[in-house]
Amino acid sequence: LRAQAFMNEQYAEDIGVDQVADALKVSRSYLMGLFKKSTDQTVNQYLTELRIERAKVLLHSRSVTEAAFDVGFNSPNYFTTVFKKQTGMTPKQYQASAVEKG
Repeated sequence: LRAQAFMNEQYAEDIGVDQVADALKVSRSYLMGLFKKSTDQTVNQYLTELRIERAKVLLHSRSVTEAAFDVGFNSPNYFTTVFKKQTGMTPKQYQASAVEKG
C-alpha cells in the first residue's frame, strides 16, 4: 500500500491519519477504511508499531529520549508508555535486556 510506504518514509515526522490522507490525496475516511481492510490494522496502530520497531533498533545505541524523538514521539514519557504497552517492558528494561543478550 502507498500509505504504508509513506509512513515507512515519514514515521519520524509528526504525522497521523490526516497527513497520510493528504499526501495520498484521499479522504480520511476512505484511507481509514481501506487501510483497515487491507492490513487488519488501523493507520495509527501501524504507525505506532512501526515507530516502536524502529525505536528498538535505536535503543541499542541511543538514550530513551533520543530514540523517542528520532521515531516521531514528542514526549519521552508518552513514548515510554506506548513502548511498554507494545512490548511489555519499558525502554530502559529493553536496553538492559539487549545488553544482557550481547
